Amino acid sequence: IRAKAEGCLAAARRPCLAAHVRRTDLQRLAELTGDARLWPAIGSVASQIGSLLEGRQLASWLLATDATDAAELAALSSLPRRAEVAESGREGEDAVAVALADLWACVRADFFVGTRGSTFSEYIQRHRVAAGKVVDHVSFQCGDAPPSPEASLAKLLASRQQRC
Repeated sequence: IRAKAEGCLAAARRPCLAAHVRRTDLQRLAELTGDARLWPAIGSVASQIGSLLEGRQLASWLLATDATDAAELAALSSLPRRAEVAESGREGEDAVAVALADLWACVRADFFVGTRGSTFSEYIQRHRVAAGKVVDHVSFQCGDAPPSPEASLAKLLASRQQRC
């Protein structure tokens, strides 16, 4: 599995961004909690990925997602500089193996943006910290504003201070 993830990264020009776009169960969670931040529109997510690519002058990006909606996948695939990951490497693998390959690729990428409220994104962040990678706690936001590392970090620190 790790070798397949490394193969995904080999296809990506550096520096690269890994984007974890969680869709399926977070829509339901957003509805239950009334927190729309958990379910940004796919057009907004695509716009934010594009802003990160331009703002950080990144050569390529990788997508890790559970999205199955054809329109959502098309919106994400239309972004430039996406590293094409060979689907043949995923054939015959179960969902857990594919998720592990995605996790490893996200950990090893130069930059990462995740989905707020996703334990998978949080787990990737933890592994990135342990690996000494750039970790600026960026998550997709509602609206078209690109995620800001400073704003995300300020929110994180404020929430920690409230709990203490």
